[in-house]
Amino acid sequence: MLAAAATSMIKVDEPPPDPRESPSWPHLKALAWPIAAAQGAGSVLAGLLGKRADVRVGLLLMAVAALARTTAWLPLVLVSGFVTGVGLAWAVIAVATLVQQRTPPSVLGRVSATAMSIVFGAAPLGLAAGAALVSHLSFEAIYVIIAVLTTAAAVWARGGRARRFTARRPPREAADQME
Repeated sequence: MLAAAATSMIKVDEPPPDPRESPSWPHLKALAWPIAAAQGAGSVLAGLLGKRADVRVGLLLMAVAALARTTAWLPLVLVSGFVTGVGLAWAVIAVATLVQQRTPPSVLGRVSATAMSIVFGAAPLGLAAGAALVSHLSFEAIYVIIAVLTTAAAVWARGGRARRFTARRPPREAADQME
């Protein structure tokens, strides 16, 4: 409701677009559903292959997909949507699995809720940053920034044992302690 109220206060005073510029907008809007469908298909496939989920691989896949979108070549953009779906799903599956494996059952609900709030809490921040950047940078530059930040997160996640985010089975000692 706050966003709707803020949006309703925006006053735009600009002339209507030149008729020669308008044909591109319907085409761009028409691309939204195929890209979303490709991303959804990638997420479904990633879910089926969830045993291989690794947050670092997921983040790197998303970085590569962001770079692919800078080409603006439709077939590659559709493939990048699919790859983004795989990467995003693997990252989320890996984090959720890690939380489930390493959290005592008595606090699993609270820890899971907190972890998922942190994972998905970044989305509004990213949307706000993207909205601020879109009027100042080209879409190619924004996708390069996304790729750099996502790669940096993958490198960070590769760090010490405490930051290994994989959906693999826990070590035997940890599994024994959980029982």
